[in-house]
Amino acid sequence: MRSTFAGFTTAQLALRASQYGLDVTGQNISNVNTNGYTRQVVDQISLNLQNAGRYATVANVGYGTLVTGISQVRDPYLDIRFRNEVAKVGEADVKLAGLQEIESILDEIAKDGIQTQLSDLNTMLQKLSSNVSSKEYENMVKSSADSLTKYLNQCAKQLETIRSNHEYNLTEVEIPEINNILENITELNKSIKNGQINGTPALELLDQRNVLIDQLASYVKISVSYVPTKISDSLTIDELKIDLVGENNTINLLNHLDHVNFEIPSGTTQLNIVDKDGNPVKDANNVVIGEDVFS
Repeated sequence: MRSTFAGFTTAQLALRASQYGLDVTGQNISNVNTNGYTRQVVDQISLNLQNAGRYATVANVGYGTLVTGISQVRDPYLDIRFRNEVAKVGEADVKLAGLQEIESILDEIAKDGIQTQLSDLNTMLQKLSSNVSSKEYENMVKSSADSLTKYLNQCAKQLETIRSNHEYNLTEVEIPEINNILENITELNKSIKNGQINGTPALELLDQRNVLIDQLASYVKISVSYVPTKISDSLTIDELKIDLVGENNTINLLNHLDHVNFEIPSGTTQLNIVDKDGNPVKDANNVVIGEDVFS
C-alpha cells in the first residue's frame, strides 16, 4: 500500500522541479548577453524510497522527482581548445602590431624610403665617376650621402621610440595586469571554496573566474586543471591549478590560494617569476626562471 497523500507529494515535487526549471530558464535568457555567463541547468533525480517502512512492497513505485542542485553546462574540452587558440592569437596580435609600427617607418612601397635614397646616392656616384674633377658633382654626392645619413638617423630614432613604448607597455601595463589577474583568481578561489563549503554552488563566481582565466590565456600559454580535494566525508571540491606552458617545461603559476608574480627589475630587460615571498622561482635544475624579453 502507498500513503494516502503519496500522489500529492509526487505532484508537489514535480511542480517544485518545474518551478526551478522555469526560474533557471529565465536566468539563462536574462543573461544571454552577459559576458562570461555559462548556461545553467537544474539537476534532478528520480525519488524512490527504498525503505518506505510499512508501505514497502516488492515493486516500489517512485515518489516523483527531487531537485539536487543547479549546475553549469560547460565543456572542458572547448575551454582547453579556446585557451590554446587565444594564446596563439594574442601572440600573433602583438607581433602584428609591432611589425605594423615598423612598417610605417620602413615602408618601401607606399612612400620613398631608404631604397630611394640609396638609388639617388648611387646615381650621384656614377655621375661623379664620369666627372671626377667636377666640384659640382662632388657636392651632389655629399648632399645625397648627407640626406641618406639623416634619413637613417631619423628611422633609428623612430625605431628606438617604438622599442621604448613596447618596454613601457610590458613593464607598466601588461605585467601588472597579469599579476592582477592572478591575484583576483586567487581571491575568487577563496570565495568559491567558502561558498561550496557552506552549500552554495557559487556559479556566478565560477563565471567570473573563467573570464579571468580566459584573459590570462590571452597573455601567456597556460594549462588549467582542477584537483579534487576532500573537505569532508560528504564534500569534495575542485581546487584550481594553472601552469605556464613553456617550450621545454611547465611552471606553476597558481595553485588554488597561492600564486606567483611576474616582474622586470628596474634597469634590466630580464623578466622573472617570483613566489609570494618575492623569491625567484627555480626550475627542476635549480636554475632561476627568467628570460631577456628585449634582447
